[in-house]
Amino acid sequence: MNFFGFENYTVDIAKGSKDPNEALTSDRAKFTNEVEARIKDPDDYLTSLITRIQDHKDKPQYVPTGFNNLDKLLDGGLYPQLYVLGAVSSVGKTTFSMQIADRIAATQGKTIFYFSLETSKDELTEKNLSRLSFELANESSGNPQTARSINNGYWLDHKPEFKLVMKAINTYSKYYSLIHIFDGTLNRPTANTSYKKMKAYRRKHPDIKPVVIVDYLQILKPIDDKDTDKEKVTKSIAAFKSIASELEIPVIVISSFNRSSYQSPVAMESFKESGEIEYYADTLLGLQYLAIHDDVDNTRDNIREAMQKEPRDIELVVLKNRNGRSNTNINFEYYPTRGASKSF
Repeated sequence: MNFFGFENYTVDIAKGSKDPNEALTSDRAKFTNEVEARIKDPDDYLTSLITRIQDHKDKPQYVPTGFNNLDKLLDGGLYPQLYVLGAVSSVGKTTFSMQIADRIAATQGKTIFYFSLETSKDELTEKNLSRLSFELANESSGNPQTARSINNGYWLDHKPEFKLVMKAINTYSKYYSLIHIFDGTLNRPTANTSYKKMKAYRRKHPDIKPVVIVDYLQILKPIDDKDTDKEKVTKSIAAFKSIASELEIPVIVISSFNRSSYQSPVAMESFKESGEIEYYADTLLGLQYLAIHDDVDNTRDNIREAMQKEPRDIELVVLKNRNGRSNTNINFEYYPTRGASKSF
């Protein structure tokens, strides 16, 4: 504990006795050794570590994402650490991260905090309803609806589609209250805003460990307007690292790529201000079109063609994994009209 800048410890130096005086008189040498040990190591770190391990050994420390191939790669799922997911535009990083949030809430009853700076809460909700309409559709139902068609209300005047969308809404209603979407499209938060909000939430709900998703890093309001672009990113990513470490919860931060990396396979240097992001991230992930590996002389045409497909073939590359495998990859299909990604 820390009071007024002074470290304080509560220790037991009378083990096996009713008080320190009894411990001293019954075995002076043992009591003296115990006092000296506690001065050197007041919180008895190793014993405390073993106790913490025993307490959680039967409780998974990870949160499965719902994508089996990704969970296998991440040794079960998301751990209390910082994940940074980078990609170029149109690869589906928002859809991918929102689908992870949706699956965690729906299947595990976990709380999600989604800080969205580019997409409104209504748009994200319509993406989820669109995906559910595709998942729930069958031969006797109406046609699945895109996020755009849900928004424009086409389904309201067509009974089969109305029933399908209402079925999606009813499904979503069972868990949507667990997904706290903070719409920062008009009033952008700083990373410190997120840190304070999550710290207050954990203080109020000590038994709940939510998953935090930030979309995305480079358009956060800077902590200090006077900072350079590099300093802005550094301070922001450091704040999210603090959320993961201090509050012991998984944090996913979406990042953009350098323009110069749009025609090249993902790498550490693909990330804007990549040195700082690489340093703070426990796990660094990159999404890219599989077509990036095709004929290098026609990369631009390959990517343009890949962007027109439905589904789009996407590769996720693990560039860094502090506690697991790196330089590995898995594949997904991205359905832009459905607002969904699918393992393959």
